[in-house]
Amino acid sequence: MKTLTLKNGVKMPMFGLGTDGVTHISKPIAEAIHLGYRLIDTASAYGNHQELGKAIKEINRAELFICTKINNGDLINATPAQAVNKILAELDTPYIDLLLIHSPSVHAFPAVINALITLKQQGKVKSIGVSNFMIKHLERLNSMIEHIDVNQMECHPYLFQTELIRYCQNNNITVMAYRPFGEGIFAQDKVLQQIAASYKTTLQQISLSWLMQMEMPVVARSNSAVRLAENLQALALSLSTADMEKIKRLNKNMRTCTGSWADFEEEKFVEELIL
Repeated sequence: MKTLTLKNGVKMPMFGLGTDGVTHISKPIAEAIHLGYRLIDTASAYGNHQELGKAIKEINRAELFICTKINNGDLINATPAQAVNKILAELDTPYIDLLLIHSPSVHAFPAVINALITLKQQGKVKSIGVSNFMIKHLERLNSMIEHIDVNQMECHPYLFQTELIRYCQNNNITVMAYRPFGEGIFAQDKVLQQIAASYKTTLQQISLSWLMQMEMPVVARSNSAVRLAENLQALALSLSTADMEKIKRLNKNMRTCTGSWADFEEEKFVEELIL
């Protein structure tokens, strides 16, 4: 499995299994690990920590990279430290490789990140990150932004957030992509179909390869053993510079994961940048 080194020195696999909405995860987890997956992405909101914890017992914990997320529900009657200890108990693991704040709707998220920094110093968390954060949210972190290793966001050929990605890169924050297939919204795209045909591969593999060639770790969900294997083959695919640019120009700012919980609106900031 190819890896990327985060700014804190931790090596992160470039591709992994997303578990949001994946039912009865024990079987796909076992199949994924057998195929060579080492990054597993989950969240307290997915409700699968305990099942996941049991499913990964067949492999040396040091070989896995577990990413999970906390949200407001975890912090209603608990401190961040208590919330993380609960997750550790559910996963039955001594540490979390990457802990994300699931969205900027988490109450007082700068204070939460400060608490996570302490947990990192204690060894319970290896890396800290955020998910669904826009530039305006990252700016609120001020000096704490240096502790943010990852920003996980929806990213695919129809959603390429240029200014946000550039901001993350300028602050040495790794962009991690989820929903790389855009829930099928670009399945009929002629340009992507032509590119896929030229490489004798699938649109899904094209999207995965495109993201990873831009140094973005990616997680994709699947219950199918066949699809798990197909997705993994994208690691061996190499797109030309011309095709990479063709795909980037397909951006339509089409988001499939929406909700006021994430506060995706960024128009005001974009206008300020233009001025």
